[in-house]
Amino acid sequence: MKTRIVALLLAWFCGVMGFHNFYLNDNKTGIIKFIVFWISIATLIIFIGLFGLATLVVWQIVDFIKLANMTDEEFNKLYNK
Repeated sequence: MKTRIVALLLAWFCGVMGFHNFYLNDNKTGIIKFIVFWISIATLIIFIGLFGLATLVVWQIVDFIKLANMTDEEFNKLYNK
């Protein structure tokens, strides 16, 4: 059984890498975030990676806020089927 607290902690600390998405069985989004993260890290030398990382940080904040504002009933309905 998945808990909202674990999802929130993963979203806060590892959200740019998509670990909370893997935890919530949203593997497609998690893979996309993970790949974009590593491509952004690899391209930081030419500053293109900053755009990817900035996008991931915004995406992380949105996911965190969405999970934080969700009630336990809504969370269970969506992720504990």
